[in-house]
Amino acid sequence: MEMEKAILGIRARRAPESKESTESSSEGSVRGEEGSLEDRRLSQEAFEERGWRIRREGLAVRLFVDDFPEDDALFEPRPHAEFVPEPQGGYWHESSPLLLRIRVRPLQGSTVLRDRRRRHSEEAFHIPLCYTDELHRFDLRDGLAGVRQAVGFYGRLRERYDGKRAVLRGWLHGTELRLSRHTTVEGNRLGELLTDDSDVRMFRAAGSFHRQDLQVAL
Repeated sequence: MEMEKAILGIRARRAPESKESTESSSEGSVRGEEGSLEDRRLSQEAFEERGWRIRREGLAVRLFVDDFPEDDALFEPRPHAEFVPEPQGGYWHESSPLLLRIRVRPLQGSTVLRDRRRRHSEEAFHIPLCYTDELHRFDLRDGLAGVRQAVGFYGRLRERYDGKRAVLRGWLHGTELRLSRHTTVEGNRLGELLTDDSDVRMFRAAGSFHRQDLQVAL
């Protein structure tokens, strides 16, 4: 079936482990292809029924925005390797950029597209913003000034969304929920929509996700 084919192509993508250890589990070996219906412990009928409920009712979640990273090396447009001396000679270390994101935790009773808990090896549900080595693009003339601007924008995102309840609404493409303007966040005034947030747009425009819809991989 078409839905099954869409899922078979999805792999568990990797991201830095965050504060969701209580929602993840190393239990259960991978069944079938990773990310497939078999691995999700769902039948085709159950998957389609849950997808219909998400499209109709939305996905009730709590949002989290983690602290801004402090390692300046993460903001380099091109990572620089540093030599780490050791008694046996040492090695070269290169900092990898981190993904800035709005983490998403489904509330108890929410409809999810699997019947097992998240493994430690799997990324948390999230709305991607951009990578730390892309923040210099906030100011194309001065990379350091760009990073400083990004810090300010990120702080506003934390104030606006960290710890807030939300109902994510949109349409499903495979296992990705592409958010629509019907998405709501508690405490946000009329017109302050997550999908229209200018600060979110700034981060998305700065990096790898500028051509993608705002979405959550489920």
